Amino acid sequence: SVPANAIYAITTGWMNEPRATLLIRTGVDSAKIVRMPHSSRLIVMLKPHGLELETEEEEVAFEDFADPGAVPGHDTIPMALRHESFHDRPPASEMPHASVAREASGAPDAPQDRE
Repeated sequence: SVPANAIYAITTGWMNEPRATLLIRTGVDSAKIVRMPHSSRLIVMLKPHGLELETEEEEVAFEDFADPGAVPGHDTIPMALRHESFHDRPPASEMPHASVAREASGAPDAPQDRE
């Protein structure tokens, strides 16, 4: 955790990605991938249903993450007061799935009556 209004250094690196890459859970149903070049500044603010990310730098890239439930997060006080939790959205791997064969064939989910 980082104290409020503090400047915090993040050390990261990858052979093919020169930018720092952060995966941040921003809400019960949202998560962002943030890619930032050296010495960029990211502002994380509290909002009623999670976190808001801002920057004044054009080089910072924001992307939606496909499975927000797979990203751990700490519930905020406003979320707790609204009885919301990041645990309300499980990872996609734990969600009920329709039949893979049925999806591939394009058939409806429920069996139909045959005459």
